[in-house]
Amino acid sequence: MKEDETRQIFVQILSAISYLHSNGITHNDIKDENVILVEDDAPAVNVKIIDFGSACKHQNITTREFCGSEDYASPEVVRNQKYSLVKQDIWSLGVLLYIMLHGETPFTAYSDLQDDKNLQLSLKTDLQLSQDLLEVFSGIFQLEEKRWSLQQIIDSSWTKITI
Repeated sequence: MKEDETRQIFVQILSAISYLHSNGITHNDIKDENVILVEDDAPAVNVKIIDFGSACKHQNITTREFCGSEDYASPEVVRNQKYSLVKQDIWSLGVLLYIMLHGETPFTAYSDLQDDKNLQLSLKTDLQLSQDLLEVFSGIFQLEEKRWSLQQIIDSSWTKITI
C-alpha cells in the first residue's frame, strides 16, 4: 500500500486498539488477518478489528504465556521473558504497519529477535518512506522498556491524530 493510504487505515486501527486499551483490554493477536476493511457508501474505507478469542483484561499484566502469531511476536516473547501484554500489542501494531507497506514481515526469521543488534529495522531502500514514518518504526521496534507507548504513536507527526 502507499504511505498515505496506509496512514488512513492505520490511524483507524490505532483508534480501535486505543479504545480497547483504555478499557483495560488487550487484543493479543493483532495481525493483518484480524483487520477487515469495509467499503461503505462513503469514499473512505472503514476498519474493523476481529477475532477477540485471545483478548483479555490486561490491568498491566506481565506474562510468559504467548498467544498470537509468531511473526508478530516481540523480542521478549521470542526470548521467553516476562512481557507486558500492552507492549506486545504495540509491537504487533508495528509489524502490521510494516506489512501494510511492504507486503512481508520486517524480520526474516523468528530467531532474528534473539539478538539486540537485529532489532534495528532495515527498511527496504526501494520504498520512499517519510522521515516521520521511519521515526514511528524506530519508536516501536525497541526493547520493551524503550518501546513507544500507544499514545506516543498517536501523537507522532506521522499519524497526526488525537484520540
